[in-house]
Amino acid sequence: MNGKTIFRAGLAGLVLSAAGSAIAQDDPGLSWSYLEGGLSHIDVDGDGETGFNVRGAAQLAEHFYLHGAWDRWEVDTIFGDEDIDLIKLGLGFRTAVTATSDLFVEASYAELELLGASTDGLRTDVGVRAAFGDRIDGRVFGGVQTDAFDEFEGILGADVAFGLTDRLGLVLSAETYEFDAEIYRVNLRLSF
Repeated sequence: MNGKTIFRAGLAGLVLSAAGSAIAQDDPGLSWSYLEGGLSHIDVDGDGETGFNVRGAAQLAEHFYLHGAWDRWEVDTIFGDEDIDLIKLGLGFRTAVTATSDLFVEASYAELELLGASTDGLRTDVGVRAAFGDRIDGRVFGGVQTDAFDEFEGILGADVAFGLTDRLGLVLSAETYEFDAEIYRVNLRLSF
């Protein structure tokens, strides 16, 4: 089973779980069920490409949630235009630290596909998400990702979400892979 099939199955599960969470949501704190999408820009050693991304999460129980992400960029190669896909799908655990902040840990399957070849591995992230008033929340995280060659790569990231309405928001995010590759995203988010 390839990464795209796993991602599609996971995304379908996220949508169904998010719909269930929208009905069962009784936690007045941060929402861990959302769907979002928008522009994604990758910069690798000064060469940049803009594409799109889709992300989502669905709270399963008080402390657990599913999450998934897909970024796609088109790059010029000697073989013509080729797509780069970055896929992540996993399970998260979150617990309240204060009334307005959560500590989270995520374990994910991650895959990078380029020129018909792919490398996949495991990714682990640890971070804090906090609300800064009724309409702004953000998170910071650090993590590590392995690949098929058992090489480890450090990851740092942050994002901030601005609530436009109770359910619709604008999300700005940045992520770096050991400062060799940076990914910037501008998304619209629908929270449940």
